[in-house]
Amino acid sequence: MSDYVFWRTGSKYIKAYAILQDGVYYCGNKTLEELRATDPEIQLITESEYFDKMYELVKTNVSEITAERYFDMLEILPPVAWSSSGGVESFKMSERLIGNITDIYAKKRIGLTDRYFTFIDKITLPHTEIRDRVNQFIQTLE
Repeated sequence: MSDYVFWRTGSKYIKAYAILQDGVYYCGNKTLEELRATDPEIQLITESEYFDKMYELVKTNVSEITAERYFDMLEILPPVAWSSSGGVESFKMSERLIGNITDIYAKKRIGLTDRYFTFIDKITLPHTEIRDRVNQFIQTLE
């Protein structure tokens, strides 16, 4: 499989993996220049660059959710990196959205009330960063 892909700027999807023939990359039987004649937004980029662009397109800020949503997600699939420290409990969905991007969920007790949060980010995000982002979000509400 090629390390290069044809991708349309702003799209969440690869148009096609690039096929190298005689030093030229093709999408089916068309070169990049031929594709750009009908769609100037088409680019030839590495697969790694594509995943970096997807990360920027799909990552989200922390938002508050219901307890019901939190527990539904906790129970739907086995959680990844279920952790707790500094008053915040978090887990990540084992199912990725794209590449290494997944939904992240967190719970924090504030006074006598548990509050629940979610955002989308890399599955490799450490719990300490999740905790810090949740705490920063809560501070913006105060």
